[in-house]
Amino acid sequence: MPCSAICACPVSNLLVMKHIYYLSFFLLLISACDKDKFHPDYSNGMADASKNGENWVGQGYALISQQNKYAFLFSVYNQYGELRQELYFFNILRAIGTYQLYKVQSQNLDSLASARFFTSSSDGDVSEDSYYVKADSLASNIFIESIDTNSGWVIGKFNAVFYIRPDYPKFNPANPDTIRFTNGRFSAKVLE
Repeated sequence: MPCSAICACPVSNLLVMKHIYYLSFFLLLISACDKDKFHPDYSNGMADASKNGENWVGQGYALISQQNKYAFLFSVYNQYGELRQELYFFNILRAIGTYQLYKVQSQNLDSLASARFFTSSSDGDVSEDSYYVKADSLASNIFIESIDTNSGWVIGKFNAVFYIRPDYPKFNPANPDTIRFTNGRFSAKVLE
């Protein structure tokens, strides 16, 4: 039987179309599963460092504070998009240079450069443990390497040692008492 006779058969074409339909539906279903997975948004900035010897990467951005200084926030989310960690630098001068990080109680009451680290649980709205930065010029500092005032991008490096806040009970026993960030790098866009 010639090929043209087989292809002209309406039953064959119907079976082929049915298989194409099921294959297309299956592929669409598989691709939709990956779209449900959370993907970090690094379009406004990111930071990466070694955190207690393991690779750490956070998405982030920069702001200009009321004191006309930089604030940088870098966040880590789990695969479901739930907030797990936040690294926050604040009161950073808007100039190229290296700045020692100090422990301060409030970003509004003090003009010293500082940083904080927080952990979260549940769906990201439950605060876990809070960490203060250890004020040591060698272990805790931020270096502003470049500032592009036209695009709003700030690039720099950091090292920081944090200790768990002593005036609060430890929420998550699995969290370490001390967190050490080394060889940190960041880029962040100032949001308006």
